[in-house]
Amino acid sequence: MGKLKHTDPKSGPFEEETERAEPRDPLSEFFVDLEEEGTLRPASLLSAAGSEAFSHADGRRDDYLSFMLADEEYAVPITALREVVTPLPITEVPRTPSYVLGVVTLRGTVLPVLDLRIKLNLPVGESGQPSRIVVLETRDGPAGVWVDRVVEVVRVGGENIEPPPSVLGGGTDLLRGIIRRDGRMLIVLDLDAALWVEGQISDSEGVS
Repeated sequence: MGKLKHTDPKSGPFEEETERAEPRDPLSEFFVDLEEEGTLRPASLLSAAGSEAFSHADGRRDDYLSFMLADEEYAVPITALREVVTPLPITEVPRTPSYVLGVVTLRGTVLPVLDLRIKLNLPVGESGQPSRIVVLETRDGPAGVWVDRVVEVVRVGGENIEPPPSVLGGGTDLLRGIIRRDGRMLIVLDLDAALWVEGQISDSEGVS
């Protein structure tokens, strides 16, 4: 709806000023802004009951966050998602695998940040404006994944997740399966395998 502004009396008392609609964020249905710049958290984490957007009458459909690593689209279950943040200062940790970028401190918690492009043998390009750190919960605690771009939240049934094809080559042990959607192929990560770090990093390592 437009809003009225006062103009020159000769041209009439009021004229309508048309407001441009802000482009809709495709993630807005699933995330809320915590009034902290660059931080998004799943709406379902903010109440014990969860968001209505996460309640499924048939109990068979799940939500996945999809994101880009190089030119491939990957997905992780929303239930494992803690938050999405803009890149933070990363402290390098010596004697860690090449895919561990280092650690960050997020609200008092130290967590490793992984570049899965290296672990999955994908090309590593320069980081751009859309880059984000996706913070995920695993059996070994929270960990961050550096992604090139967050794409969207998709909702699929378990029967729509296929085993990873052999054409994907190495790294299939890090994958749970694939989702085919609108002509795209989303690769679902096995989080415990993909985010496992040889010799887990302690909270105090690399942080002064």
